[in-house]
Amino acid sequence: MTTFAQRLRELKEAKGVSFSQMAKGTGIGIAVLYRYTAGKTEPSLSYFTWLADYFGVSLDYLAGRDGP
Repeated sequence: MTTFAQRLRELKEAKGVSFSQMAKGTGIGIAVLYRYTAGKTEPSLSYFTWLADYFGVSLDYLAGRDGP
């Protein structure tokens, strides 16, 4: 599993949100979010930014480039 997928799963669990809530909050489809958390694919830069904004973290953190 990629660092991105692991961090996204951790953030989802910490915030206690469902895939449906994440989809509504980010505009990203549920199936796509599932693939991201499963480590099957990674987002484009715009989706990456939307996820970082949704969880209130930096792009570097979400990518695994630094600490929280």
